[in-house]
Amino acid sequence: MGNILLKFFSFLLIPLYTLYLTPVQYGEINLALGFSNVVSCLIMCGLQTGVMRFYTDCKGNKQDIAEMFGTAISFVILISLLLSGLLIFTHTIWSEWIFSSIPFIPIVLLAILISAVVAIYSVYQEFLKGSHKAKKSVALSYVFFCLLLGSNLITIIVLKWGARGVLFSTLIANLIMIGYMFIDLKYRGMLYVGIKSNLLKSMLRYSLPLVPHSLSYNVSNLFTRVIINSRVNTFTLGLYSLASQFGGIADIVSNSVQSAFQPWFYEKMQQYDDGHKEAIREIRRLTIQLLWLIGFVYLLIGSWTQEAIAIMSEESYYTAWQYVPYLVMAVAIKSPLYFYQNVYYYHKDMTRYIFMFTMAGCLSSMLFVWLLVPKYGIYGAIVGDIVGVCVRVGCTLLHGKKIISNTYSIGHLLFFTFAAIVWLGITVLPSYAGWLSGVGNYSYKALCMLIYISAFILYYRRSVIKQPQ
Repeated sequence: MGNILLKFFSFLLIPLYTLYLTPVQYGEINLALGFSNVVSCLIMCGLQTGVMRFYTDCKGNKQDIAEMFGTAISFVILISLLLSGLLIFTHTIWSEWIFSSIPFIPIVLLAILISAVVAIYSVYQEFLKGSHKAKKSVALSYVFFCLLLGSNLITIIVLKWGARGVLFSTLIANLIMIGYMFIDLKYRGMLYVGIKSNLLKSMLRYSLPLVPHSLSYNVSNLFTRVIINSRVNTFTLGLYSLASQFGGIADIVSNSVQSAFQPWFYEKMQQYDDGHKEAIREIRRLTIQLLWLIGFVYLLIGSWTQEAIAIMSEESYYTAWQYVPYLVMAVAIKSPLYFYQNVYYYHKDMTRYIFMFTMAGCLSSMLFVWLLVPKYGIYGAIVGDIVGVCVRVGCTLLHGKKIISNTYSIGHLLFFTFAAIVWLGITVLPSYAGWLSGVGNYSYKALCMLIYISAFILYYRRSVIKQPQ
């Protein structure tokens, strides 16, 4: 809930961006941050996932926890320095291919520096979540947002730096948060600087197979932006970027749910392994409830984006709303995948399969993007995204059906996922067809949401009644 609220606050920046930045500048920012996400994945080496999983093994021993996290963060800092230096030194080779006519200084240089600081701070944030310090994680996210907002007001409105102002603000805010990280660790007596080789090997053995998984997804996103920028135009990339901001809320919801769910899931699975069979029933019950919850958020985002964009942005951005429901549907299709992959994450020897499925999906997505974007623009990119997600879900189910079905009810997960997608389509159909407008359209959307909520309440009450007393 904290991350969702933070994303809502972040939308306060959209009127600022759309008022003071052109769609072309907004597209430049999105391309630069997409590049930063890819480089950050390389820098982290999957250790953002590793610290969450290995905390479960170290839990209860403060010294072991300090050494585990200290080893991870020291290694990430070392890699960030090496890779950033390499990218800056070799920028003449690769920069023009990715960024086309966008200048290296300051846009691309800032993107590289942002990659390094985001990687370091992201590992710390995942460590907080893995150690069940959700309130602290969210509080720091609010501090980060306030820093970002304040610096953006200065760089965009006062200094009028445009796209470089947004990127410079992102860099400064992350640097400040990294400074706090070291202060916090020292205050808690958990500041460990150094690398324990045996521990690092164990963590990398778990984490490195996950790098292609995260990397493939981010490379696919970057590839989409590069193709739109180079084969259509930067203006269209700006519209896609704004639509992705709204569609990204759906991803924030799924990721936030998983950040809270994963540590609890690991503990329940350990209980199940110790002979407590009721742990599986608890996992299944909570999973269905969470699918209902995130389905409601998908419905909320997909239904009301048209009105939100009309209120929050300039006229040149208005048409971006029509892409958002499709982007939300793509994220919704991916919802069961998060739960399926938890089983793979828990069984350490199965993490190597995750990147195979992700890579297959991303390669499929990139192929369709390459073929469809020049002709169909943003819709081609959305089709590519949906194809990639379907491939990932299908591969995961086919390979791990037996072990997944021991933990989840596959049929229930798929049913509740596609029920939310179908209901979203029913809700937004009049907006696309132009059947309703004004108060009539608002009332219809509100009625659809009320029916969805009522269905959840009825299902939840029925499931509670069925539970043994």
